[in-house]
Amino acid sequence: MVWARVDDSMIDHPKFLGLSLDAIGLWTKALAYCGRHLTDGRIPRAALPLLAAVGMHRALALAAKLVASGLWEAVGADFVVHDFTDWNPSADEVRARRAATLARVNTYRDRRSGRFGNAVTDHARNAVTNGVGNVVTHASVTSAPTRPDPETPLTPLVTISQSGAVEYPIEAASWFHDDGCPKSEYLERVPEDHRRQCREHRAQRPPESALRVPA
Repeated sequence: MVWARVDDSMIDHPKFLGLSLDAIGLWTKALAYCGRHLTDGRIPRAALPLLAAVGMHRALALAAKLVASGLWEAVGADFVVHDFTDWNPSADEVRARRAATLARVNTYRDRRSGRFGNAVTDHARNAVTNGVGNVVTHASVTSAPTRPDPETPLTPLVTISQSGAVEYPIEAASWFHDDGCPKSEYLERVPEDHRRQCREHRAQRPPESALRVPA
């Protein structure tokens, strides 16, 4: 999850004075869109009707008002939030942070299990160094994942590298709590010997039947 920043000065900032709530709503939703899809502030023209919840003609009229106010810039057929990366992390920064988080999780899990020596530690160091992209390099899928909800795309559970280390996909950073315990709703995606939870998280765990999603 990426947070988009909204300055509290927007309430009486000159750029917002005179704008309709529809235009301000489009600007705000566009920030969330850019954060979610890591566009560095770029809003495709095709996304305007969805974000504005109106037809393309009306959406373009609202976009024009945002451009006139200095909140957006027109770039070709698309639009860009003015100074987006001055106030929000860039796509590269977000990917690097996610890779670093996953590296910490892999290192923590390896230290707890003690099964693979320094293999996962080396893998974590490489993930931080590379910064971006999927950290699964030498992959052979060992089992299929379950889905926390029907909308979640299928993701390989784990892979085994040539060195014999367990490797998680990049999005696995969201499967664990800050202390390294796997979240209950993702236990089915974690190898059995990595499913140990602290007392606090075990107490919060729902019944086993609630963790399984029908195929």
